[in-house]
Amino acid sequence: MTVRFGSRGQACQIEIPPGVANTDEVHRILEKAVPLVARGKKWNQFLAFMGLAGFSNTYYENVIFTEDVFASWSREKNPGATVVFKDKDCGWKDTQDELDRPARGNVTQGK
Repeated sequence: MTVRFGSRGQACQIEIPPGVANTDEVHRILEKAVPLVARGKKWNQFLAFMGLAGFSNTYYENVIFTEDVFASWSREKNPGATVVFKDKDCGWKDTQDELDRPARGNVTQGK
């Protein structure tokens, strides 16, 4: 497992490279490294397949999990996984922040 740290010493990204652990082991590692309480509320999940393999993005309040996914017969393949922490000090930019901020020149004053 590789961890990239931010300027304050916080974890910004965790990566489990492919070939290191099977699917169940990857899930156990992620459960210990980023427990449910640290993830925040689960928002959504996206799954994309291209042939027999694909990836899954699971969006939480504080992190995004990306995992390699394989067809059921190849479940024991050794997938990789990445966790990205939604922390502004890690370079995370929430697009909602930009939507909430009025654009320059578009601010109207009341009469």
